[in-house]
Amino acid sequence: FTFSTEAEALAASQVLLDEVFIDSGFGGSFDSKPELTVGCESATECRAITVFRLSESNGVEGRAARNSASEASDQTASQIIGTGTNTTAIPTNVYAVWKLSNQGAGIQVPLPAGWIALLALMLAGLGIMRKRMNRRA
Repeated sequence: FTFSTEAEALAASQVLLDEVFIDSGFGGSFDSKPELTVGCESATECRAITVFRLSESNGVEGRAARNSASEASDQTASQIIGTGTNTTAIPTNVYAVWKLSNQGAGIQVPLPAGWIALLALMLAGLGIMRKRMNRRA
């Protein structure tokens, strides 16, 4: 499993709630419309389960990021899925798939808005200083 402790799975689930299952203008309305999450067909909630170990009762244990159409109901919760349980038959449950991504590589960070003016001012100042030094020499 990607995460090997309950604390790690809990932290990952909390990141899903804080960073992924949010309503954003460019990314979609994942918080208010849980059915936008792949595998979730419920319009009321979606539980993305981050598994961290095999359970003693022949299943898997994980932490679920419970994303509800009502933001006040968003939370993390313990989740045990028994062996042989077909989650496709449960419209609110999906497994969270975690993988490393270099998606951010190559993205350019924009410079502050006034950087051109600052650069021009610095160059002008250097030019004035050089001119004064040449007069003295």
